[in-house]
Amino acid sequence: MGRKIAHSPRGRASHGSVRAKLREKLDQIPSCKTFIKRFIRDANPLLDCQKILKTKGLNQDTYKECQEILQTIPPRSAVRIGFIEWMAKQLLLATDIGLDFTQNTNKF
Repeated sequence: MGRKIAHSPRGRASHGSVRAKLREKLDQIPSCKTFIKRFIRDANPLLDCQKILKTKGLNQDTYKECQEILQTIPPRSAVRIGFIEWMAKQLLLATDIGLDFTQNTNKF
């Protein structure tokens, strides 16, 4: 897509045309690059943890497994901290109501 726009010099697209709108949005991509990289860095480990929790349930073993996966996210990341706190809170709640399973085959 970038090649096509490169062959169409600025100023030639009609104001409000699809090409003008596309060029305007693509020009903003470099400023979003850091956000996109961080989003991908954080989203992939969270998706991996989500798969584990969905298939095995939350217990001490899966909690530790997810903590290891989350080490790819910087320790000070609000995403990492928030997810670990959420898991700890859910695990504590499960323990309080008697659903603290330590085997991976048990889910709640």
